[in-house]
Order: sequence, then C-alpha cells, then structure tokens
Amino acid sequence: MKRHILISAILLISFALQANNQLHTTYKRGTFTTVKTASVDADFSTCSKAIDDFIYEFQTDPELLFSWALKKTGQTHNGDGSDDVILVMNRVTYDPEAMKSTINADFIMPNGFSIRNKDLMSYVHDSSADNTREITVDFYYSGSLLKKGKGVFLLTKIDDSHTDIKLTIDIKFGWFFNIFITKKRYKDVMEWRIGQFIDNIKEESQWRFEGDPRQHVRKVKSA
Repeated sequence: MKRHILISAILLISFALQANNQLHTTYKRGTFTTVKTASVDADFSTCSKAIDDFIYEFQTDPELLFSWALKKTGQTHNGDGSDDVILVMNRVTYDPEAMKSTINADFIMPNGFSIRNKDLMSYVHDSSADNTREITVDFYYSGSLLKKGKGVFLLTKIDDSHTDIKLTIDIKFGWFFNIFITKKRYKDVMEWRIGQFIDNIKEESQWRFEGDPRQHVRKVKSA
C-alpha cells in the first residue's frame, strides 16, 4: 500500500512539473491559440521587469531582442519548414503616450514570393491585482495577412523567489495567410519559437535575480 502511495505521489509531482513548463496549440474557427507556461526561479518584480523590457524594445527597436528575448528564434536554415515565413523589419515608429507601435515589415515566403511594406500595429494594456499581473499586447493589421492577433502575459507570484509566467497567443490570419499557414506549418514556423521565447524570458529573469553578469541591459532609445 505504501509503495502505491509513493508511486502516485511521484506521478503527481511529475505531472505538476510538466504542467508548469508546457507548450501546446489549439485551432478553432480559424484561430490558432498557443499557450506556454513556465515556472521561474526569480521573484515577481524581476520577472515583471524582464517582460517590461521585452515590450519596450519590441515597440521601439525589435532588433535588440535577438540578443536575448528572441535569441535562437531567427532563421534556422534547417530546411525543415521552420523558415517558411520570414519577417524582415524595415522601420519602427513609437508613440510612448499611447503605448502604440507600428512596425513596417516585409514577409518573404519559401518560393520567393514576398509581401512588402506592410504595417503591423501593437497596443499594450496592463492591469494588476494581488500577486498577479496581466499584460496584453493587441496587434492590428488591415489587410489579407492578419485578422487579429493578441498576446497575453499572466504573471503569478508563488513566493519571494518563484513566479509563474503564462503566455497565451491568439492569431487569426487573413485570407492569404489562412491558405498558406496550415496547422503543420504553424507548428513548424510559430509554435516552437513561442516556446523558445518564454524559455529566454525565464533564463533572463533567473540571471537577473541571481545577479548573473550575462543579464541583458535595456538600451534606451534616444529621441
């Protein structure tokens, strides 16, 4: 009997650990929903600051992110479908008062077809409650590429040195990408990059909390 109880306890602990580091995608009514959660060995404030820095650099100078928050998410050159859609950023404009950013970008497909000079706008909404914080980034684009896009960060304080981070991303493509982006292509192109991104945020937060010199220092963009 004791052995059965011990095995059950081990299984429950294993399941809890997996649940706190899971990555999965569902598809319903034309919308892809990807959820990634991670348990971080860092306090709530440190995790919040890391996400604040990500959002600031995303809205002002996204190229900076490839040194930390988006590292290992660029082109893979593996020939496995992960580079089927390549986004090339041309320029960024930012309105700090409205927390609104517009990224002008080109989208390049594997057959050489490209869609150029398209504006992707993002708005940030932030709310806090006891031991939690929710940051929503809404994306807008009027055209055939994207109908809607939204990313929601949910931070939950566990104790003084542990925080849970959950990212939920909803994407509904416009008619053009809806034809091109199959469920498999989404998984190959998007899903693993979302997972890598949260792993990077987790790593960065833990480095900052531990005072590791490898931590990222945000560069403030001059006016």
